[in-house]
Amino acid sequence: MSIVRRLATLAALATMAFGSAQAVAMAATPSNVAASSVHTTTVVRQAAIPDTTPVGCTFGSSSGNVRTCFQIVGSGLFVNYMAASACVFNSGRTLHIEITGPSFTANSVQEFVPPGICLDFTVSINADVAPGAYHAITWRYNGGSSYTNIGEVTWNVIA
Repeated sequence: MSIVRRLATLAALATMAFGSAQAVAMAATPSNVAASSVHTTTVVRQAAIPDTTPVGCTFGSSSGNVRTCFQIVGSGLFVNYMAASACVFNSGRTLHIEITGPSFTANSVQEFVPPGICLDFTVSINADVAPGAYHAITWRYNGGSSYTNIGEVTWNVIA
């Protein structure tokens, strides 16, 4: 997918992001990316990503309830940002999103997401990252210290 299409997708998503509860999320410092260049944000917004959006998406093991989508915007090893979303369709869930790969692991804040609402998580990098597989994982909170991976999308970053 071209960077232009990815940027157009981001612009479309941004226009839908009129939700609330923006918060800075916690992130581990990437091993080969300057800490000052990595920023994360979590947004809860209304409306689901349309099926025609050109990003990788899956319902995973959620039985059609939560759609996880993931995109990486950049060129070669240079990554502007990675963005993931978890959109709930039928039954509300307490979720958080993890974006992980060879250069870093970052987690969104954990939120209860009702039907018709999406949890968005963006990691702004603006630097080269290590080549390899990067994953966006939606984790459902089960209570206590128990979580279930209910959706995972993988993109490979190559030079």
